[in-house]
Amino acid sequence: MKKIFSTFIIVFITLSSVIGQNTSPAELAKPNVPVAEKPKVQAPANPNAPVIKFESEVHDYGKVPVNSDGACQFKFKNTGKEPLILTNVKASCGCTVPSWPKDPIAPGANAIIDVKYNSMNKIKIIKNTEKYVKNKMLGDSAGHDWWHVYRVWKVAVHIGKQEKANMFVVELGALLHDIADFKFNNGDETAGSRVSREWLEEQKVDEAIIKHVCDIVENVSFKGAKVKSKMKTTEGMVVQDADRLDAIGAIGIARTFAYGGAKELEMYNPEIRAVRHKSFEEYKNTRGTSINHFYEKLLLLKDLIIMVGKSWTRNLVQ
Repeated sequence: MKKIFSTFIIVFITLSSVIGQNTSPAELAKPNVPVAEKPKVQAPANPNAPVIKFESEVHDYGKVPVNSDGACQFKFKNTGKEPLILTNVKASCGCTVPSWPKDPIAPGANAIIDVKYNSMNKIKIIKNTEKYVKNKMLGDSAGHDWWHVYRVWKVAVHIGKQEKANMFVVELGALLHDIADFKFNNGDETAGSRVSREWLEEQKVDEAIIKHVCDIVENVSFKGAKVKSKMKTTEGMVVQDADRLDAIGAIGIARTFAYGGAKELEMYNPEIRAVRHKSFEEYKNTRGTSINHFYEKLLLLKDLIIMVGKSWTRNLVQ
């Protein structure tokens, strides 16, 4: 049976322009103003300010079959006298993905915002991914098992909703974040993203989503005390926070010793000093002790939590 979706698209825009010395961009246009509504702004000090005029401000998709190509275009013109720069474009719901011209649009010039409606069966893909990861990781005894993934998944959902993140990306990123961890793949930090891509392509997930999820999987892990995280997106930070929260408190302690036992690490050796690793290569090639892991990673995590999970951290470390 074919599943049917019905939706309306309203594009939100933020404008930036070359303006007079006494006028700020905020005075010209408020951020996140629906195109379907005329922005309520004061008369600009610069009479030559750019003006965006759409041919059509709303697109009605009607009924869209699952996995169909839901693409449409919003055509517009800069009717002002100075170049128009689109700094951000958002859709009215997370099921649509807009792309827009990054170069300035000259006065009198026409341009297009492309919008793609994501008609994937997201619920089915999440359920399939849950089953896939559970079958692959259930029974692991090194602290990176299915139930670790499950906790990260549920915490990521909680944080992601509060951060207004793309929940499809958050859930896939959380479920797949440990699918092929470098620690169990000879230090190959690309193994996780490679396995994730193969799975997501099999599920016919859009390429933009695949790239985003693979970036999360590749960059989620802690890689050394002095190695800066490469995570850039809200969704990635949500998953990373959820993962780090599961390495703090009683669960974190238990997982540390489970991992140490699985890897046959000494629990404690006073002759092996903890190291603040300066590179990922140094971090993954150091064979320390389970106790050292607290000083090399776990005790540092409380200061690395970024999102709302930070309030939870205080309770976990006390």
